[in-house]
Amino acid sequence: MNNALIKVSNHFDSKFTDYQKDRMSKLSVIGNPSNNLILIDISKLNPGDNVDGLIYVDSINSDPVYNRILDVTVNNVIGRVESKNGFSYSDCGNIKVYVRPGGIIVTTQGNHRTLMKIGVDGNNSTIPAKIIVHKDGLTLQEMQKIEASDHHTDCNHRTNQLSGDKFKSGYVAEEPWAIELDKHAEMAGVSIGDTNPHRDSKVSNFGYFSKAINVNAELAVKITRRMSIYTDNINTTLVKAFTKFANWKDFSKLIEDIDKRNNVDSLDGYIDYLFTLAPADVIQKDIVTGSSSYKKDDLFIAKLGRLYNQYIKVNGFKHANNKKKCITDNAFRKFMSKNTQPMFVPIVNMEFTRFI
Repeated sequence: MNNALIKVSNHFDSKFTDYQKDRMSKLSVIGNPSNNLILIDISKLNPGDNVDGLIYVDSINSDPVYNRILDVTVNNVIGRVESKNGFSYSDCGNIKVYVRPGGIIVTTQGNHRTLMKIGVDGNNSTIPAKIIVHKDGLTLQEMQKIEASDHHTDCNHRTNQLSGDKFKSGYVAEEPWAIELDKHAEMAGVSIGDTNPHRDSKVSNFGYFSKAINVNAELAVKITRRMSIYTDNINTTLVKAFTKFANWKDFSKLIEDIDKRNNVDSLDGYIDYLFTLAPADVIQKDIVTGSSSYKKDDLFIAKLGRLYNQYIKVNGFKHANNKKKCITDNAFRKFMSKNTQPMFVPIVNMEFTRFI
C-alpha cells in the first residue's frame, strides 16, 4: 500500500480551478472558534497527549491508504460554504487529527472542512481540532490501523461515504468483517476497491459482494473468479443476482443435472457465453438494468434464466426436460411465488419468457 501522505493544502491547489478558488475566496469566516481555543505548538506535545486547540491548515496531511482525499468532491466543498455564505465555525466543530513522529499531522476526520477553510481563509489560517499524539514505539502500520479505525467509525455514520471507502478504512483498521470479506475476494482473485491493486480485477461495491457471499460463498467466489477473466471491473449487482440464480433450489438442481448429463461445468460455460454476446461493460449493465418501474434481483434473475436456456439450446446440451426449456416456466413461476410481489409478476415473467 502507498504510504505517501498528501498535504491537504497542496491537494486544494491542484484539485480546484482558479475560478473555483476565486469563488470561495470572496466568502467570509463566520463566528469564532468555540471554548476560547488557542494555537497549539505541536512540538511541545508528548506521546499519548489528547488536546483540543487550533492548528494551521497548511500543516494537515491525509493518508490515502484509508482516507478518500483523492476522491473529494469539489462541488460539495464549494456548495457547502456557499450555502452558508462562508466558513462557519459553529458548523465546523473540531476536525480530528493524529500526530505521528516528527510532528506530522494526519487528519482522520476533516478533509472537507479543511479544504473549506483553506478556500475561504487561505493556507495561513487555522482550524479547530482534536489532537491526539500517537504513543511511542508504534510502527507505521500500527499507526495507520489506529487512524483507519477512527476514520471508519466516523464514516459509518455518514451516508455520503462511498462504499469502497468504508471497506478501505475497515480493511486497514483490520476490522474482522472486512478481513473476512477480503479472504473471499482473494479466493476470487479480485480486489475490493483499490485495497489490493496487485490483484487483476476489482469489485467496487463491497455491500453487494458481501450479500452474494452470504447467499452462497462458494458460488459467489466461483462466479466472481470466472467473470474476472473478462473484465477488470466486475459488477457486484450482477454477482449478487447471479449467485441467487444459481443457488435457488429448483434452478440449482437443473444446473447440476445439465452438468452430469453433459460432463460440463455449465455455470462457467454460461459466463463464457454471456461475455461473447457483448463487451463486458455492456452485457453486465444490460442484465442488471431494470424497467422504469421495477429494478430488483428477481427481474435480473429472470434475464439470467432466459439467457441460460438460450445457452443450453445453442450448445445442444441434453437435459431432463428434453425438448422443453431447461428452466421451465413452471419452475420460474415457483421462483416468482416466493420472490416477486404479485403486482410485479407480469413484468418479471415477461422478462423470463420474451423472445430473443
